[in-house]
Amino acid sequence: MNDYFFNIAMAARARGFGVTPLRDKRPFIHAWNRHPLTTETEIRTAAKEYPTCDVGVVLKRKVGESFAIDIDSPGVIERIERETGKTLPETYTVLSRPETVPYKRHIFFRHTKHSDSAFKKNVNAGEYDLIGVGVRALQVVSEGCVRPDTGEIRTGNGLPIADCPDWVADWL
Repeated sequence: MNDYFFNIAMAARARGFGVTPLRDKRPFIHAWNRHPLTTETEIRTAAKEYPTCDVGVVLKRKVGESFAIDIDSPGVIERIERETGKTLPETYTVLSRPETVPYKRHIFFRHTKHSDSAFKKNVNAGEYDLIGVGVRALQVVSEGCVRPDTGEIRTGNGLPIADCPDWVADWL
């Protein structure tokens, strides 16, 4: 049995994420956003059916759940820090193209009461996107998945997911 999906999904589950199988970065299981896979039994069953699929981590707006800042342009982190006069806290981050475009990353935070009330919809701001802040759950590709275009493995920093500071939510 190919353990690609199972191993990546279980690592994401250990971080507290619900997951879904992906094809070309897209979920395809019915109701994936309302009922992500969260138990080992569900993941094991999906792994038998979709052993080579990538893994999406499902993100939704709810206190205690995770969301991601999807950085698409260089200098976004520096801009946030310059404009706020504060340094982003250390938190779980996944480099989506660690070798060819190292500024592309997902920076994860846990929703607090403040961030939950500050965000009402998922945001595409051009230089970055906010995923998991709207009324509808969305997903990002998990750490450990191989990019088909470059062969790079999406790499995480191993840190725990920090609560979203109020000043970060206000800036976003």
